[in-house]
Amino acid sequence: IGTADQPHFVDPSAQSGIEHRYTIVALEGQAESLASAVVKITPVDTFAPSTPTGVTALAGPDSIEVSWRRSPESDTQGYFVYRSVNAAPFERQGALVTLPAYSDRKVEHGKAYRYTISAVDKSNNESDKSSPAEAAF
Repeated sequence: IGTADQPHFVDPSAQSGIEHRYTIVALEGQAESLASAVVKITPVDTFAPSTPTGVTALAGPDSIEVSWRRSPESDTQGYFVYRSVNAAPFERQGALVTLPAYSDRKVEHGKAYRYTISAVDKSNNESDKSSPAEAAF
C-alpha cells in the first residue's frame, strides 16, 4: 500500500473497527527481501469529537430554546444536553439528540437555567462539556 524510508509507516486508509493485515519487504536497489510475518491490527477509535461551541439559551413563552454549532467531525452521531437549575449540579437531559438544538419544555417561571453540551461520536466517545449558556425563565 505504500513505501517508507523510515522505520515506521502510517496507513491513511486504515479504518477503525476493521482488521488490517500488514507485511514488510525491504528493498535495496533491485534486491528484495523475503516478506516479514503478517501483523494484524484492528484500530480502535478512542478520540472524542471536539467540544461543541457557540451554545446559546433563549427563553420563549413556554420553553427555553438551546442551540449550538455542529461538531465538525464526520463521525459525530449526536449530542448530550446537560442542565442545571438555580446553580445545582448539571444533569443529563434524556437521550442523545442528533440536531444541534434542544427545546426544554420542563421549565418553571422564576428559575435560572444553565445548559452545557457534549458531542458523541459513532464509537461512543464523549467530548468535554461546552461552556455553559444561561437563561432565566
